[in-house]
Amino acid sequence: MDNNDVLQFRNAVLDEAALYAEANSELKYTSFIEVFIEYLADAGFINDFNLAHYRRPFKAGRRNARVDGYSENAFEETISLVVADFSGEATPSTLTKTDALQTFRECSAFVEESFAGNLRVEIDKSEPAYYLSTTLLYFGRQRERIRKIKMLLVTDKIRSAAIKTIDSEEISGIPIEYTVWTIDRLFDNIRNDGETRDILFKDYGGEPIKCLRIETGLYPGYMCAMPGNLLANLYEKLDTELLEGNIRSFLSTKVAVNSGIRKTIVNEPEKFFIYNNGISATASEAHTVEVDGQTYLTGLVDFQIVNGGQTTASLYNSRFKDKSDLSAIFVPMKLTVVEREKSKEVIPLIAEYANTQNKVNAADFFSNHEFCVKMERYSRTCRVSPQNGAQYDTFWFFERAKGQYTQAQLGKTAAQIREFQLRFPKNQLFTKTDLAKYRNSWDRMPDTVSKGAQTNFQKFADDIKKEYETKPNEYNEKYYKDTIALGIIFRAVEKLVSDQEWYKLQQGYRAQIVTYAIALFSELMSTQYAKYSIDFQKIWNTQTVPKQILKEFESITRFVNDSINDPGRSTINVTQWCKRAECWKRMKDSCTYRIGDTILDCCISREESLAEQASARKEIKKDIGIMAETMVVNYGADNWKRLHEFVIERHIAVSPETVSALKIAEQLPLKIPNSYQAKLLSRLLDVALNEGYKK
Repeated sequence: MDNNDVLQFRNAVLDEAALYAEANSELKYTSFIEVFIEYLADAGFINDFNLAHYRRPFKAGRRNARVDGYSENAFEETISLVVADFSGEATPSTLTKTDALQTFRECSAFVEESFAGNLRVEIDKSEPAYYLSTTLLYFGRQRERIRKIKMLLVTDKIRSAAIKTIDSEEISGIPIEYTVWTIDRLFDNIRNDGETRDILFKDYGGEPIKCLRIETGLYPGYMCAMPGNLLANLYEKLDTELLEGNIRSFLSTKVAVNSGIRKTIVNEPEKFFIYNNGISATASEAHTVEVDGQTYLTGLVDFQIVNGGQTTASLYNSRFKDKSDLSAIFVPMKLTVVEREKSKEVIPLIAEYANTQNKVNAADFFSNHEFCVKMERYSRTCRVSPQNGAQYDTFWFFERAKGQYTQAQLGKTAAQIREFQLRFPKNQLFTKTDLAKYRNSWDRMPDTVSKGAQTNFQKFADDIKKEYETKPNEYNEKYYKDTIALGIIFRAVEKLVSDQEWYKLQQGYRAQIVTYAIALFSELMSTQYAKYSIDFQKIWNTQTVPKQILKEFESITRFVNDSINDPGRSTINVTQWCKRAECWKRMKDSCTYRIGDTILDCCISREESLAEQASARKEIKKDIGIMAETMVVNYGADNWKRLHEFVIERHIAVSPETVSALKIAEQLPLKIPNSYQAKLLSRLLDVALNEGYKK
């Protein structure tokens, strides 16, 4: 690990936090937590994070107690409490083990005081920390409902070498697990060269496992029967870190026990091997021994399950809740060994293909979906005209994976970094969860947006996947520019809310107010001005929100604030109330606000809007043709000849038109297929790849 790269990454995180704090009128401390958590969420280590600041200083007879936020995970049956140690200093200091333990003690005090019910009288009922404390009180009384509490310490400091392990403890019989996320550990995780995890089965109560080694040519593999107790022991210690990142993200919103799997575990454990499809897994290295010509697995390095996460969790949870005996259970396992240097590229692909036949569908691997690839391409090619007297074009930067913006600058000189940031300003950075938030707010799903970034993104990804199958050309350059316009509106409304006097008095629920306000504005426009559409192209061109729109939001945001804080709401906690469909329905039904007709200055007719969409669809068809032609030429005559031979050898049915296109491609560069022929060849190449052709 290069220390200069770590420092550069830390500076980028602090800059992002400072920018976020300024834009959102909040403390840099809070913004740092949100930025840090975004990285962890993108990697699947936490989901749907909620800020919940609470500080109780030491007084006679009372301990310090603190927390900064939380995340509930139904699949793990855990709750994660987040607490921060933020310095913000130019030069990072070292986080000592003593400091870490003190911080965890204060977070533990929050848990203990919550279990005792003491904080219910100290925290205002409208505060997020009140909901958290009440939830912990419930878990303290219903201990079978929670498996463990995780405490995460996030910090911009560097980890001391003394922090290797922090032993788990218990509070009122509930296991407490401590995890320290320093800035250098976060950087390691993003670069995918973090700590190697060497698992020896004997350390988890396991014995060597008889296996069959498979030589595939590219990556060695093993087939074996994994003992149920060993798999449950691994899950007990490692939780969802045992699962590949995309699978972890998908399962975070699911229930932990599959009823069919549980039934087999409890009633017919000896038939588990017969009924269950087993698990698929990867490792960077396999520890093996040979005994009398038989190969045995004794451990794995960087072990990750890419298919079978629910099977694994069901085994543990049945043992935990039902007190099931797993000694008769064996789980079929297919293991692929992928060297560490190629893991970041290969393992997500293995995970995706391993899950094509079950509910973990392509939406759960959405970063690699053609939609995201297309949005990324537009973000690198769609220029923003110079603004505010600048003499150069800029671009918005879409991150398909958290950290791309920072990684693009690592290793560059100061001059190169300045040039990059001039072209891609930090305030024009947006992520896939931002995109989902902008779109779902405008599409009138504020209750979904309020459920958290990951849940909202999953809903957005599911919807896009379905639509993309039949209408891929709808997601074109116009869609991208309209999305940016929605982002500009969203950020402008965030700032507008922060500047309102009524908001300064309460300082809370801005995220909920913004998404509901945008959804309500969209709803009112659709009912009151059905023949018109907001001119998003104008917002893209000017990169600003017209004053007529902002004027409407002054009134709408105030109405939304009053609505979500209505004492007559059926859920006391406002954050939880905003997650309910009932909240959105009541707001729409009670709203009598009328948008002024000056809004028409910011609109185009519905006919103009439809014409723009039709034109954009035609343009993308041209783009697809150009891309296909480029691919055909770059692939080269020799490769097209090789493909032709493969098609004949495998008896793949092709049309006469495709055969003609192949013959022309074999004569490159003397002859070049036209756009239509290039599309035929592109489709044929896809078919051949599915049949085993090596590109």
